[in-house]
Amino acid sequence: MTNSIIIKNGVTHIKRDEFKGRTDLKEITLPDSVTHIGNQAFRYCKGLEAITIGKSVTYIGALAFDHCSGLKEITIPESVTHIEFSAFSDCSGLTHITIPNNVIFIGYNAFYRCSSLKEITLPHQLVTSPTEISQRVFKDPSSLKKIIIPEGVTHIGPQVFVGFSSLTHITIPESVTRIGSEAFLGCSNLKNIIIPNRVTDIEYATFRHCLGLTQIIIPNSITHIDEFAFYNCSNLKHIVLPDHLFINHQPPTFEEIHPDARIYTFSEFRQRLDSLKLKGLYSNAQSAVIFEIISSEPPSLESFKKAYPFIL
Repeated sequence: MTNSIIIKNGVTHIKRDEFKGRTDLKEITLPDSVTHIGNQAFRYCKGLEAITIGKSVTYIGALAFDHCSGLKEITIPESVTHIEFSAFSDCSGLTHITIPNNVIFIGYNAFYRCSSLKEITLPHQLVTSPTEISQRVFKDPSSLKKIIIPEGVTHIGPQVFVGFSSLTHITIPESVTRIGSEAFLGCSNLKNIIIPNRVTDIEYATFRHCLGLTQIIIPNSITHIDEFAFYNCSNLKHIVLPDHLFINHQPPTFEEIHPDARIYTFSEFRQRLDSLKLKGLYSNAQSAVIFEIISSEPPSLESFKKAYPFIL
C-alpha cells in the first residue's frame, strides 16, 4: 500500500467507507471533478496528515474525517454547502478552521472533541434550522479561544458553547435576536460579552458559571431575565440594566455573583459618564466604575458609543 494517493480526474464521488481505516495513508489529493465525499470516507485514517480537496466539492458526508487525529489543517473549498454530522469529530490535531461562506448546513457534533482547535470562523450564510447555530455543533473543543459569528445569524441555539472553558472572546453580530438557554454555560474564561440590542430575553442559565465575567451591560431591548441567567458568575461586580427592568425600584435577582456587586440603571450610568466629563480616551478613569465596567484597558468614547448606542 502507498501512503500517498492522487485520485484521477473524472472521479465525482468518494464512496462511503472508501478509505476507512487506512491508518497508513498520509496524504491524499482529490481533483476538481469530485463533488461528493461520502459518509465515513476517511474515517479512522489516523495517519492522514494532509488532504487537498478539489474546488467542486459541495458535500462532506457524516463522519467523513472522524478520528483523523493526524490532520493539523484542512482547507474547505468555497464550493462546499453541507458539512454533515460528526464530519470532523475527534480531529484532535486541527488547530484552526475557516468554514466558507457558501456553507448553509453544519450537522450535529461536526467538530466534536477537536481538542486543539483554537479559532474558528463561521460562514456569513450559515443556516441551521434556519439561520441558527444549532446545539453542540462544536461540542467539547477544550482549547478554542476565539469564535466569530457572522452577520446574518439570528439565533444561537441552546447549549451551543457549553463548557468552552478556554473561550476568551466571542463576536456576536447585531442580527442575533435570540440566545438560547445555557448557550454559554461554563465558559469560565469569557471576560466580556456584548449582547446585541435586538435580543429580548436572557434565557435560563445562559451565562451560568461564567466565572471570568466582571461586568455586563444589558441592552435596552431586554424585557426579561430568566432564573439562573448569571448564576455563579462569582466575579461579576458591575451590572448596568435598562430602567424598565427595575420593579418597584428593585432590580432582577442575580444569584451567587460577587458579594460587592453593584447594579446601575441606565440613568445612573449616564450621570456617571457626565460626571467624568469624558472626552476622547478615558485616560483619567482608572479608579472610576466606568473604567471597570467597560474593559481592562481604557476604551475610546467612540468605541463605547458604537458598542452601547442604547445608553448614550
